[in-house]
This record gives sequence, C-alpha cells and structure tokens, in this order.
Amino acid sequence: MRYSSVLLFFFLYGCNKVNVPNDTAAQLSGRYNVKTYVVNGDTLLGDGIDKFGYSAFYIEVGRKSADSLIVTIQTKREEAPAGATFFRTAGFKSREDTYVLSYPNWEMQDYESEISGQIFQEKTTLPMSYLVLPPNYIPKSPANPNLNGVVIVAGKQSN
Repeated sequence: MRYSSVLLFFFLYGCNKVNVPNDTAAQLSGRYNVKTYVVNGDTLLGDGIDKFGYSAFYIEVGRKSADSLIVTIQTKREEAPAGATFFRTAGFKSREDTYVLSYPNWEMQDYESEISGQIFQEKTTLPMSYLVLPPNYIPKSPANPNLNGVVIVAGKQSN
C-alpha cells in the first residue's frame, strides 16, 4: 500500500510539470497599473486626479518569445466591462537595469518606452497610432512645446 501511495504522489505531482520559461521576457511580463497619464502637459490621471473614471487602466506585458513582448493597454469601465484594448509587439534590449522597448513597425522619432525595476514608462509625441482619452476630452495645445505628447507611468502589480 505504501509503495502505491508513493507512486500516486509522483504521478500526480512529478509528471504534471509545466515547462514555464524563466527568461528576461518572462520576468518582465505582468500587469502594470497606470499611475500617471499626461497628454500635452495636462495630467489626466495621477496625484489625486482621475479624469477617466475607469475601474481598471493598466498595461499588460506578456512574453511572446525570449526576445519579444506583447504590450497591451487595457481600460475598463463599470458600465462597459469589455473596455478598450490596444496592443503591439515589442522587442527589448538591456541597458544596465533598464529594458528599452522597441516597436519595429513604428517609424516614430520621439518615442521612448522602457521597463526599469517594477516601473513601465512610455513617452511619445503626438500624433501617434493610439491615444486613450476620457469621453468628450479634446487634447489642448501644450503651453510649452516640450510638453507635446503622452507620458504613461505604470507600476507592476504584485502577484
């Protein structure tokens, strides 16, 4: 009886291993909750400001392969649980403790996207291929041309 119990244990737990990658792409993967969202110098989310009213606003970073990620921006409202989704595939390169993301299909000069520690950051100038805005919001011209664009800062959610 003891022998069959040991065999059953190894069968149930020893043979059911899933090969989960543990490369850099897998380590960068996760949900990054958007903490700051600024358009042309106008803070739409951050420091007690929430012009969106979303029940969820996050960046989902997923492993596509050992050297590429799928980056998804997801928004949800209580009254519209399906929300909006924008996604793209990114490559990445290490620069000290920071991983710089690149999007091979984008021809954007003023664009930066990186993951450093538990923080996802993205900065770009307008126009761009996607832009998340609150309902009935019209982007203002920036008071300073250096503020033109979108800044996103998101923190990685603990498991």
